[in-house]
Amino acid sequence: MATGRNMRVEGGVTEERFEMESCFRHFTANYYPSRPEFEEPIPMQPDTNQHVLFTIFMHNGSESGLEFSRVIYGERIPRDKWSRIRQAPPHAVLVHAGYPIEVYNNGYYRTVKLRAFVNTEAQPRITVGLSIGPGLNAVVRTATEVEERSQKPSCYLPMKYIEIMEIMENNRLHGRIFDKEQVNYKAQQE
Repeated sequence: MATGRNMRVEGGVTEERFEMESCFRHFTANYYPSRPEFEEPIPMQPDTNQHVLFTIFMHNGSESGLEFSRVIYGERIPRDKWSRIRQAPPHAVLVHAGYPIEVYNNGYYRTVKLRAFVNTEAQPRITVGLSIGPGLNAVVRTATEVEERSQKPSCYLPMKYIEIMEIMENNRLHGRIFDKEQVNYKAQQE
């Protein structure tokens, strides 16, 4: 995997850790009809594909039709700050790294939430997405090589991918699901 090479982690090891021989792929296509009667774009519900390794998006318009958020900490409950992804070159591909990648590299590549918004352009917009997730029994944890090189312990709890899916399904945590601080905060509230 290219991400493993960028973090100076051997590619074959990365594929083994995520059990890529039993990974899943999910293909979606979304059609957004033209709605020029809306003066301002109206955001839709945030996307729920943060649990995958990567999602690759392609679109046909001058705007991607996407917004991303980053989590603002320092408050009792973390909140999202949304920003639009503006002009993208024609035929551009957007790659969204999910939580397993964030955990694997100990936060070097941070994941963001994504959401689409109502199409106010003159032409319909089509977005195509391909999501790739690890094997269900793969243990998602920070790579030992990353911890050794950075000389800091993992900021994330290791979990089986199936457990991550269950947490996302049950929506037991808000914000960053692997963040030890967030997990401990939630446990104190119960």
